[in-house]
Amino acid sequence: MVVKDKIGRRRYIIAEKKENLDEIIKEFKGRIVYENEKFAVIFCKHYLKDFALKTLHENSVKTYKTTGTIKKAKKIISNLHFSVNQFF
Repeated sequence: MVVKDKIGRRRYIIAEKKENLDEIIKEFKGRIVYENEKFAVIFCKHYLKDFALKTLHENSVKTYKTTGTIKKAKKIISNLHFSVNQFF
């Protein structure tokens, strides 16, 4: 059995895609692991999640959800993408 706290859990934040997003996420040592034309999935450590969300909100980046896996993040994006396009 592996203790996740010693290794470190991951968090993936689903946010809107912006031009200066790379510069913003450098503040909390995050990185973009997946993106499409409207959304980006940002990786960060679990203990930096609150700081990452605060930093993104202070820079006017809208966040949608936080999850523990990329697979779940992509599924959420596909549902968000569908619901956003449904109204346009």
